[in-house]
Amino acid sequence: MDKADRENKEIAERTVYNLLERQDFLGAVHVMAQYEASQEYPRGVGIDWGNYDGALMVEALKTIFNSTPVIINIIEENQLNQIRLAAGMMRLWGARTAQRWMPEGIDTATLDAWNDASRMLDFHASHLGRMQMFKEVGVRNVEVSGIADDRQCPECKRIDGKRFKLEDAPELPYAKCTCKMGCRCLLIPEDKFWRNS
Repeated sequence: MDKADRENKEIAERTVYNLLERQDFLGAVHVMAQYEASQEYPRGVGIDWGNYDGALMVEALKTIFNSTPVIINIIEENQLNQIRLAAGMMRLWGARTAQRWMPEGIDTATLDAWNDASRMLDFHASHLGRMQMFKEVGVRNVEVSGIADDRQCPECKRIDGKRFKLEDAPELPYAKCTCKMGCRCLLIPEDKFWRNS
């Protein structure tokens, strides 16, 4: 990426950040999509950024800014607002980490904790979006699918593979999770229709 390209991306990111601060989610999505459409090699396979609808992205951003999963509800509101902004930027720009949008000058431990909280906000938005989609298509039963590796905590192991009626499913990220990276459990449809398709 040359200097002009870097400057263009920085301008786009700054504009998007300012729109997120005002909670103009549709505006933020449009600026990001316009930037991607202007690139010779935009990110995302098969995404037509020039005609990007963005409705699902707007809903995810609304959730990030208006819903707090139990796992991070101890964070003070003024800090949580900064974390929401960083999580929104992470979601919009397809980043794996939110660190570049965190305030400058915070210590490493706080930065790591805030980055984990950003991931949990983003993850929670994805979870609620999936739950809504499951309701719309008639899924009645779900199963918790955990990541069975050496980073899985005992609490996530305990719910891995458990089945629930959709309305009784646990909130994700799981409130009791102690995984260093945060909860990585997902709900998957358990209904016979889904298993045979």
